[in-house]
Amino acid sequence: METIDYLVILAYFGILVICGVYFAGKQGSLGDFFLGARDIPWWAAAFSGIATIVSGITYLGSPGLGFSTNFNFNQMSIGLPIVAIVLCGLMLPLFYRLNVVSIYEYLERRFDARTRLLAGGMFVLLKCGYLGFVIYAPSLVLSRMLSLPLVPICIVTGIFTTFYTLAGGIKAVIWTDSLQLFVLLGGAVVAMGIALRAVGGDGLEEVLRVAGPAGRLEIFNFSTDITVTYSFWACFVGGIVNMIAQYGSDQAEVQRFLTARSARAASWALFATMVFTVALGFMLFFIGTVLFVFYTQFPEKGGFAIHANDVFPKFIVEEMPAGLRGLMVAAVLAASMSTISSVLNSQSAVLINDYFSRVSRRSAQVRDARWLTLILGILTTALASFGGRFGNLLDASNKLTSLFSGSLVGVFLLGMLSKSANASGAFWGVLAGLATAVALDLLTNISFLWFGPASALAAGGFGLVISRLAQARPRGPRVDHPSPPGTESDGKPD
Repeated sequence: METIDYLVILAYFGILVICGVYFAGKQGSLGDFFLGARDIPWWAAAFSGIATIVSGITYLGSPGLGFSTNFNFNQMSIGLPIVAIVLCGLMLPLFYRLNVVSIYEYLERRFDARTRLLAGGMFVLLKCGYLGFVIYAPSLVLSRMLSLPLVPICIVTGIFTTFYTLAGGIKAVIWTDSLQLFVLLGGAVVAMGIALRAVGGDGLEEVLRVAGPAGRLEIFNFSTDITVTYSFWACFVGGIVNMIAQYGSDQAEVQRFLTARSARAASWALFATMVFTVALGFMLFFIGTVLFVFYTQFPEKGGFAIHANDVFPKFIVEEMPAGLRGLMVAAVLAASMSTISSVLNSQSAVLINDYFSRVSRRSAQVRDARWLTLILGILTTALASFGGRFGNLLDASNKLTSLFSGSLVGVFLLGMLSKSANASGAFWGVLAGLATAVALDLLTNISFLWFGPASALAAGGFGLVISRLAQARPRGPRVDHPSPPGTESDGKPD
């Protein structure tokens, strides 16, 4: 690392500080802090959604998985059209029209408070573990580059992100996410260009010539073995549930879209996020494929002697010129910090809106949201120290998500699609779905991608059975569902 690299990194941090300070005085209410007064352009909400999904885990784990395997993981995007119909036609319009801050408020309106609190609690716990991975990822890169201990770097990354998140609220999160998206995207383009040049020959042709026969370009795997992690069937079915969970029952993503100026604009932001994220995912995997070819051509460089998670950072450190190394550090930081800030703000939103009023005699204020953000930031930063114990970052984070996501998808769809489901069925359905996922993890060796569909079916099916046995009408007021597509007023997104 040379002086110019440090200047690039310092400039990146400086811009984030300016954003946090600028928006710090514009948080007059919790509505401003969590939803930005619903005055965010749809494209900025989309940029934030993309940056939130493409975390440091994705930014490092995708090239790592592309280096060590093939493109089978990307089969998970095949069900995208189905997911788009469910999300843009049903779930997001309903959340937007109900004017909720926490999407789990819907569960209380449709069922009861305990279902809302259970779902919100599951989200907060899931994201605490997830953020541990996300903070660990950029810290790993900086540790390699600067030859510094990992834990202090985790602390600096986590606490710095916590600062501008608690200072500027959702507006600071969204506008810094938009900047960070361009940084991480620029870093990916630069990395791929340098890697293609490094393999020699015609670059792309050389990659296809070497990677093809080695099976690294394989996309589809039609194995019927349910223990195969990324078979077509597991990715198709599991991918649909995981994407609905990621974009429809995950507060961290949905909250971005609820800041848009209209329901139509929110749907545009969501759809753009999903499509662009798939394309960027393929690009990051291809970087891993190019690195496989590079280290195959130059075995003396030791690319196959280290863990796949470390290959991309190794290439950055050893093969990139001065200045661009600083850009890549900023890119990895951008990928992680955009996710950290988004998740911290959404966790605070859930705790304030779902729990605070139940344990406090006064109304929540912006300062309470900031204190919660600080506490969550410290907690998840501490968890980041254990991020290296879980194998490939992308695999580990997806497995963690699969344990929780299916039951949440199941209970949301139960409420939206079944008029006969009641509060008892919903509450016990969530627990049945969670128990199913945990049992499959502990007692079988099937692909973790089946955990989501199985737990979603268990939550929905068990919920219906309990509802029928209880022979009780749903508690709470009935929530009207969105009008069928095409009945809303026409118009372009704001």
